[in-house]
Amino acid sequence: MSAADRLQSWWQVVSDRIGSVRRLHHDQRGTISILTVFSLLMFTMLLVMITNVGRHLDDKVRMQNAADASAYSGGVVVSRGMNAIAFTNHLLTDVFAMTAYLREGAQRNAESLTPEIIAEWERAGQTFQMAETTNFRQMGTALERRAKMEKDLIKAYGEMSAAASELALPVFEHILAGEESQASANDPGTQEEAQIAGQFGLIPQFQRTVLETIPTLAQGIVDEIAFRHGLTNQELEDPQAARGTSIDPRGPQVGVMWRMSIEPVAMSNEANPMTRTLPVIDVNLGGDTMVSNIVEYRDQAIEQRKELAKHYLEEWNQDKLRFFDREARLSQFSNLWRVFTCAHLDDLLIFEYPLTNLPMVIRQTEFGVPLDQLADDQSRNEHVERSFNFVVTVHRKHMRESGPGLFQNPLKAESDAVAFSQVTLFVPRGRRYLTYAGGGGGGGGGGQIGLGGTFGFDSSIQLPPRPATPSANADPRAERWPRENWPSHWDLLNQNWTTKLVPATGESIAQILQTNSGADFRPLNLNGMTQPEINQINTH
Repeated sequence: MSAADRLQSWWQVVSDRIGSVRRLHHDQRGTISILTVFSLLMFTMLLVMITNVGRHLDDKVRMQNAADASAYSGGVVVSRGMNAIAFTNHLLTDVFAMTAYLREGAQRNAESLTPEIIAEWERAGQTFQMAETTNFRQMGTALERRAKMEKDLIKAYGEMSAAASELALPVFEHILAGEESQASANDPGTQEEAQIAGQFGLIPQFQRTVLETIPTLAQGIVDEIAFRHGLTNQELEDPQAARGTSIDPRGPQVGVMWRMSIEPVAMSNEANPMTRTLPVIDVNLGGDTMVSNIVEYRDQAIEQRKELAKHYLEEWNQDKLRFFDREARLSQFSNLWRVFTCAHLDDLLIFEYPLTNLPMVIRQTEFGVPLDQLADDQSRNEHVERSFNFVVTVHRKHMRESGPGLFQNPLKAESDAVAFSQVTLFVPRGRRYLTYAGGGGGGGGGGQIGLGGTFGFDSSIQLPPRPATPSANADPRAERWPRENWPSHWDLLNQNWTTKLVPATGESIAQILQTNSGADFRPLNLNGMTQPEINQINTH
């Protein structure tokens, strides 16, 4: 082929290709396919992003629910521990009262003095029977008959009390003496050692066990509730089996309860009375000896024990001697019985157990001032937060990302997922209620509050009338809306301790979130964030 032919062939190929390019520019078939591919890619990425965000939000809500449930459950355990201590404080003083009552039943001192009194009434009756007036003779006969009846009644009551004391008194004395009673009875040295060791009294021993057990129980409940909140419905059918298997790529969920001193509950020193979980001081010998002002705490406990024991003894006497107080008063048996039971109670409180079998008392502020006597609101709030507030953290591995090649969690490299909640221990105040209706001056009618009714029955609450002479300095709103007679004093004689969730704004939260709890989880790294800065982004 000549050079001209080759050139013409080459030019023909170039012309064909140029024509093809020109035709391609005018041919728009398949364009929508290309746009569809790019659109599908964009929408797929958007769908993956929405799915990823939704899964993160769902995971965060679930973890927060777990933290709230764990915190409330742990707080309930702590409040029940406080109520257990308060109940046993009352029980301890009631045991003292009952022991004094039963000792009098066993010794029958009051009964031994009544024969002389009854004999004098019988002689008085005989004297009246020798009178000339019929009324006096009848009164003399009635006195003799009444004296004989009271003599028989006192004897029967004494025998009944002695029989009851024979059965019950050893039990109550053993409760007060404790396990060392037999060994120390014949050995003063052993008795002194037992007192120093704090072994006297079964109830104080039980209270010490409560102090040791409640933190461990609260921590276990917190962890169990957090763990169960991380299970599926199928795994909840057998949660114990789920502990030994791989539940989820994120692994098990763990809950930790913290004191505001940045120490996990039950995982640190619970023997220190100034930082332990329950704000309780054991003032018995062998108890919390490291407290600097233990003498003040002990004096408070001694006074509380004396007042409560006398109260319960009077309750017992009033209940059991009701007939003697009303119907059989000639012999003065009820008054004599009260005198001797009070003497037995003083022997128990002052001589037998002066420094043991004391009720536990609530921990005061670091200045040694009771909470209700703090005039500074800030100091009061700081003490409440330090001693009566707890934080619960729930930890878990971060969830796997949807589309890990497109989206990454920057927190995953440094820490694990965490949620937290705060709970407070408190005694609620009494609710207000309406005492009277209507306005105007004094002496107004009580009125009614209608509650509705049905079929002719009008249900209503009858309100008492307004006082005719209201107090000059009283607030009218307080008179009309007083509070219920609900004990609201913060001490260990109040059995109404409860708990509630509060905004998680404690000053120690930032440090708690960055502290390793000992579990296999990495704490947060807040890079120097302070608690006020956390509060700005924390919606809980």
